[in-house]
Amino acid sequence: MPLSFKLCVGAYFAATMCVLYAFGLFIPAFGTISCTVGTFLMALAGILLGKKALNVYVTAGAMLCVISPRYAAEFLMTTGFVGLILGIDANKRRAFFLATAGMLFGLLAMTYLIGSATFGLALELPVYSCIPIYTVFSASYSALWLVIIPRLKTKAFFRICRYAPDAEKEAVFRPPKII
Repeated sequence: MPLSFKLCVGAYFAATMCVLYAFGLFIPAFGTISCTVGTFLMALAGILLGKKALNVYVTAGAMLCVISPRYAAEFLMTTGFVGLILGIDANKRRAFFLATAGMLFGLLAMTYLIGSATFGLALELPVYSCIPIYTVFSASYSALWLVIIPRLKTKAFFRICRYAPDAEKEAVFRPPKII
């Protein structure tokens, strides 16, 4: 895919993730569900764009800072990070452990450094009692997306690549035919 198409796809993914996260400000129950779709979009960006998906990750985080700093922290530390790792890393075992560890540390940082309770009463519990809960949640979330993403990525990948401009045709200038 040409670079211009990759930039357009990346901008589309970043904007879509911001809209999905913004739902949480207006419709709290739907916003919680729509935030998890950001993981899939970030993983799909990682699959399609490779290492350029880091640009999508940073751009979406910057746009979310304008909308809500809490959602930006949630995206950058948890769901977006999991999607980025699962999309870029081809080794499933390493991707699972990196995504689980990243989400675990992100949840702990959000709960005890930022003070945003991801799980209701987590601020009242000591750190040592939250680590097993967060570990189980992080591992199950990463494992779930590790199962879902390969099944969905082939369909989405071919649908997006079907509309991608051909690099060879784009590089060759052909004058219009005069009738």
